[in-house]
Amino acid sequence: MGELIGLQCTIGDSDNGMEFEWTVPGYAVGGYSASVNAGILNTNIVTTNSYVSFYWVDGGTKSVSCKVKYKGQELSGATTFEVKRPAAQLSAVTTTNQPTVDVIPASLYGKTLSNYYFTFGSTHDASGSSLSNSYGIQFFGQVTTPSDCSGTLAFISVVTSTLRAYTTNDGTHWKWDSHGTNYVDAVIGEFLYAKTIIGSSEVKEIYDADTPGSMLYCACKSLEVDDHFKTYLMFQPANGIWVPLRSVVWYWNGNATNDIAPQCSWIRKNSDSSENPASVNELLFPTWNNQIRNLIASPPEPDL
Repeated sequence: MGELIGLQCTIGDSDNGMEFEWTVPGYAVGGYSASVNAGILNTNIVTTNSYVSFYWVDGGTKSVSCKVKYKGQELSGATTFEVKRPAAQLSAVTTTNQPTVDVIPASLYGKTLSNYYFTFGSTHDASGSSLSNSYGIQFFGQVTTPSDCSGTLAFISVVTSTLRAYTTNDGTHWKWDSHGTNYVDAVIGEFLYAKTIIGSSEVKEIYDADTPGSMLYCACKSLEVDDHFKTYLMFQPANGIWVPLRSVVWYWNGNATNDIAPQCSWIRKNSDSSENPASVNELLFPTWNNQIRNLIASPPEPDL
């Protein structure tokens, strides 16, 4: 699974005048590339040449066949593969904070750029110590590889939609709105989280957490947030492509107001968030065309 399969069908020394028809069973793709700037899936597998190449995504017994028509005759051949796919488990545990989404001081978020933040969960207690059970969401994965199957594990989080809308005390509005376009969640150019090596016939645990939030400005009187994510547990065999194993869909949203702007007296008005969302077996690839930090505010963010 995730390794390049290349097959040749030949009769004699030349394929001139021959018609080829390959049959590739199961779920296979032509390729997949992932970087901080784009996750691109190639679904095109050319099945009418003498040579065929592809990557399997699912596991199991696969029989690939090739039919050749030449001078009125039809010949065929087939070969069988046993495709090995790692077994994976993934659980997501959301914050124990109540409410789960709230206005918190910067000290509980490990930040210093603003006095207050509107967040899903928190990262620290009042003394500055990290508190994992208060994180917005934690991901606990376990992957078991079959024999002769080793590679790399990682999480990829795709922001499937986001809205951050601010209003200042004088009525100025601006927002970040993805309009349903996928963006990868990346930090300082890194989009593969908790990346770790796994050997063949090995059981490996993988962990990551996220506590998304927005800065609260004293000059603003309201903030609306609506974020939706899909987090993937991925596997890449040596010299292969990244392939999804499991995924979790999760979200958080809410409104906060500051009734005495330009002073800071932010309060949560309403909010909602996922609660321990279940993971599913995943065959569909994460795709995106940019990283979330490059999303531009419209109209441009004012100088506060």
